[in-house]
Order: sequence, then structure tokens, then C-alpha cells
Amino acid sequence: MFFQGALIDRLFAVRRFFPCDNLYFRQATLDSERQLLCFIQESRRHTGVLGEVARNAWLTALVASVCRNYLRKRFPDNPLERAQQYIMDNLDKPITLEDLGCKAGMSPSTFSRVFRKFTGCAPIQLVNRLRIEQAQLLLRQYAHDIHITEVATRTGFADPYYFSRLFKLKTGLCPARYRAKFRIRP
Repeated sequence: MFFQGALIDRLFAVRRFFPCDNLYFRQATLDSERQLLCFIQESRRHTGVLGEVARNAWLTALVASVCRNYLRKRFPDNPLERAQQYIMDNLDKPITLEDLGCKAGMSPSTFSRVFRKFTGCAPIQLVNRLRIEQAQLLLRQYAHDIHITEVATRTGFADPYYFSRLFKLKTGLCPARYRAKFRIRP
């Protein structure tokens, strides 16, 4: 087989080859990741001439995907990147579609459509997901020292009940039970 060994098996199991904090490029890196997974799978599945052709086809697709991602990253003044930076800087404050559209230099409806096209989700879904991820981090780090209402406030949720419902919907656990998982028992 073309790809063998513990490293490839580990990469294949983890399936997170291209960690990327930039939200605008998260979808693009997932495309590259998908191409690499297909390349590895085809390398394991086929041998001989057919395997060589399949590997070359998937390798070409992977290189093209990486090149597309690189070219997208070369444009520093991307309107979606400005909106993303605004989201990251203001997760603890109310964020409206109008604010995001203004930062990107677009109308709210155009921004929403473009954002959905490049990320695969609505802007508010992404904001809420990032807020829940931030809340999970706070609950893990300060399992003894932080109240659920404070977590909700620090992550931009004005209503702690809405925060709790959304947290449970996204993680499967209410915030108190999630926090309890990380408390050290004496």
C-alpha cells in the first residue's frame, strides 16, 4: 500500500489536518481536509495501475484545493474577514446582522447571503456556536469559581435562560452538568 504506518493511521483517525482559527477559511480548509482523506482512502483501497491513477487524481485535487485556499488568503482586505474580526472582538457584546453588514461594507441581506455561501451557516449560528465554545472553555477553566449567569454574560448572552437552552442544545448537557464534569472531587 502507498500510505502505511502509525502517523497516517493517527491522522486518519483524528481527521483534523488543517486547524484554522480564521472563520472565513474554515470551510476552505475543510475542503482540503476532505481531499486529503479521499487521497489516503484511495491509496489504501487501490493498488497497481488503477491505484496509481486514483492517487494521482486525488493528489491533483488536493494540490488544487490548497492552491485555491492560498490564493484566497492572499487578499488581506477581505470584507468577510473584517466581519469575522468584529465577531471575535465582540463575542461578549450584542452582535447584530446590521453591525456585521456594516463592517463588511454590505447590506445586511447581502452580507448574510455571502456569509452563508462561504461558511455554510448563517452569521448568527456561527456567533452562537463561537459563544458556546467560549462558554465551554470558561466552564472547564473555572469549574469552581464561576457562576452560570456570569458565563452567560461573559459570552454575550443577555438572557441566562436562553444561554442554558442553547448550551444544552449544542452540547447535550446543561451548563451546570457540563461544569460538574470538570470539578475535582476531594
